[in-house]
Amino acid sequence: MNLTQVVNELRDEQRNAANHAQQLGTVIRALETLAGGPRRTPAITARTPGSTNRGIHAAPPNATKHTLSPAGRKAIARAQKARWAKSRLAVVGKKAA
Repeated sequence: MNLTQVVNELRDEQRNAANHAQQLGTVIRALETLAGGPRRTPAITARTPGSTNRGIHAAPPNATKHTLSPAGRKAIARAQKARWAKSRLAVVGKKAA
């Protein structure tokens, strides 16, 4: 058997494997339909009429809103200012070097 025949046989096997994989996918989809739909969440492909652009993880419009206390806001502001100062110090340190 020469090299050309081996390559041709491998291509035939590859085609057969692709066809088999496609047939398996068809059977799986059919079984999922019979079982009441796919078990995994399908990707959102289109917006329905009247929907909002809130994203997948956004809270529903009727959810209660949580307010942040002034002390909490101050703590977050202090932490952010410290992060900014640290990054500025790193930039200034690189320029001096």
